Amino acid sequence: MTSFPITTSFRITNGQLASIVSEILTNPFSGEVEGQEAFEKFCTDIAKVVTKYCGGEVIKGAEYQFGASSLDWTTHYMLEVEPNDSSPQGGGIWAKAEASVGMKQPRAGCKSLNETSQVVVFASEGMTRSVAIRDLPEGGEPCVVVDYDDMHGNPHQETCDFEREKIGSTREEFDRTATYIW
Repeated sequence: MTSFPITTSFRITNGQLASIVSEILTNPFSGEVEGQEAFEKFCTDIAKVVTKYCGGEVIKGAEYQFGASSLDWTTHYMLEVEPNDSSPQGGGIWAKAEASVGMKQPRAGCKSLNETSQVVVFASEGMTRSVAIRDLPEGGEPCVVVDYDDMHGNPHQETCDFEREKIGSTREEFDRTATYIW
């Protein structure tokens, strides 16, 4: 992660701000908000900001939806907003969001986790870099973390050998059979 002097400021547009908030809300593994509890609080706080300006009241904070099987992370957390006196007639932005998305179903072609799936998390420098799913290889583990920082313990090991040790193939070979979900 790049560090900036304290005197540096960032000029961003409203579109860039929307992208930042969207990236955090739809990617709980981005490393920007650490931990499930903090992520749930962030989601709830964002909803409270929207209710302040658009009406409504958060009556149930964001919570992880156990049993969510889709690999589309935009469906894994749920909160509840109720119209109040400051809400436009018909529920305003909240009603529009629910009507346009409803209880979102997994996208067509989006794989679901099951007993024949393997999730592989690629990490380095203390951050998750990507997450992928593929069919579970024979004798493979359902969830594998490939943390390239672990290679520092064996400086003579080649990257491809490290990857084979972790996922049974090189990253290039893995990419041919995997679907990246982040």
